[in-house]
Amino acid sequence: MAEVYIALGSNMDSPHSQLDSALEALAQHPRIDLIATSSRYQTPPIGPQQPDFINAAAQLSTDLSPLDLLDALQTIEHQKIECVAFTGARGLWIWISCSTTIL
Repeated sequence: MAEVYIALGSNMDSPHSQLDSALEALAQHPRIDLIATSSRYQTPPIGPQQPDFINAAAQLSTDLSPLDLLDALQTIEHQKIECVAFTGARGLWIWISCSTTIL
């Protein structure tokens, strides 16, 4: 099982709810174990005027290949995402920050 750390964030459409939903989807995935989550942090955006971001990190364990994990994370992200063109505001984003396997 690979140990993976991801970053999550949102600044649209109830950001805390967006993160709750994403973390719940991760916990429900049959091949992903949600090990731990960080506190949430509010950060101002850089660039165009938009709401502050709510950010968090999570530790996962999975036997998915790197590409299958990326696909699973993007599926969760795209179910929730609403990007406002050219502003950088996002309903939800998920990034793989670190993994014990080569990505």
